[in-house]
Amino acid sequence: MAISFKRVSGSELPTYFHAEGLAFAYRITSYDGRVTFVRSEGEAVALAANLHREDRRLSDGAISLKVSED
Repeated sequence: MAISFKRVSGSELPTYFHAEGLAFAYRITSYDGRVTFVRSEGEAVALAANLHREDRRLSDGAISLKVSED
């Protein structure tokens, strides 16, 4: 499975981000389907890179990184 991250806002934002007054966050979906939300693009890129390295270590195969700006 590909690792992806997407900037989300509105109803896609978790409640705890709304409570903090944040207008948007980044949703990262890992190779095994786990979903994590972070506050900054830098955090999203770093997490996606770490997940990519982890997947390569585990599977010894290639993985694609999909970045979505919708």
